[in-house]
Amino acid sequence: MIRKVCLLLGACAICAFLYNCSKHIESVTEKSAFRITPPVFDFGRVRESEGVVPVEFVVENTSTEPLEILDVVSGCGCTVIDLASQKILPHEKLSVTGRVDVSGRLGGFSNQIIIRTEKGLGKFDIQGVVIRDLWTNGQTVRVSATNSSQPIQTTFEVYTTDFPDVVFETIEPNELFSVEEISRVTESGTTTIRFSLTVALPKESFSSEIILVPTTKEIKQLAIPVQCYASDH
Repeated sequence: MIRKVCLLLGACAICAFLYNCSKHIESVTEKSAFRITPPVFDFGRVRESEGVVPVEFVVENTSTEPLEILDVVSGCGCTVIDLASQKILPHEKLSVTGRVDVSGRLGGFSNQIIIRTEKGLGKFDIQGVVIRDLWTNGQTVRVSATNSSQPIQTTFEVYTTDFPDVVFETIEPNELFSVEEISRVTESGTTTIRFSLTVALPKESFSSEIILVPTTKEIKQLAIPVQCYASDH
């Protein structure tokens, strides 16, 4: 009796093994119908001012039958892939291009592209790091001349990682204020440039901008909003 039970259990184990093997073979066959290279497209470090970054990859039909591409889905509206519905013949390769708009996407970037075919889904990732030439803390420089009879002075900061030695041409849109660099310190890879803003005593409140234009043309200019509140007297 015990021997019969052992034989039965052994037969069940063999059947389960063969079933798993067949499923594995089916899975491998389905996955190997086509190949996307590279599986990860890394565009490295790019500056936000570059705007659009080109992307390129290859879809290869590794099967013995034509491969029909149905559509392409991007996980982000910032990425456009130039691939329409079409067929790839057996063992042929299709070079595909695209582009990523990196504007406003600072820091680490990652987006997954899904290619839907009649034989399943294919996925590949786009990644990289987007850096900004120059940036501030995003706040408006505010100056209050209330109850003062003297010019008002305040400070603001500009930051950069890749251009620690940047030199500016300062555009002052009116004669009500002046700007001067007062210090520059680099710590942990980020350079902090501090400026002083001196505002002459205004007769009325005004809004304006400080526009910093680097002498190096490859660096995008930076506009910093200014809000001044006039004296009450």
